[in-house]
Amino acid sequence: MCSTPYHNDISTVKNWALKFGVDLWEFGRHFTKMNQIQNKYHEYNVEVVRKDGLLLVRELAAEVKNYMDFKINAVMAAQSCTQSFMKELGVGRVKAKLNVSRDGNVIIRSTS
Repeated sequence: MCSTPYHNDISTVKNWALKFGVDLWEFGRHFTKMNQIQNKYHEYNVEVVRKDGLLLVRELAAEVKNYMDFKINAVMAAQSCTQSFMKELGVGRVKAKLNVSRDGNVIIRSTS
């Protein structure tokens, strides 16, 4: 048994923290409908598999990189198209609105 004058305070805080944690867990279970979600998994014979967190982060990073590469390529294609368009017009500077569609098509409209 601890003989410090703060022993009672420490055990009071520990008890409070434990009760708070249990209440927080039950609150989360209720509002996320955890039991209903678990029952659906059992109903459809779905299996939840643990996944390595580091592996998951690496996969997400690869997906973000692919997405960013796609965006960078779209911007570079738009820049190249704009430069070609300006050369064809024989104009040094043109005020234009540039739109790049999802499929990579570039639409340039003069705004002047």
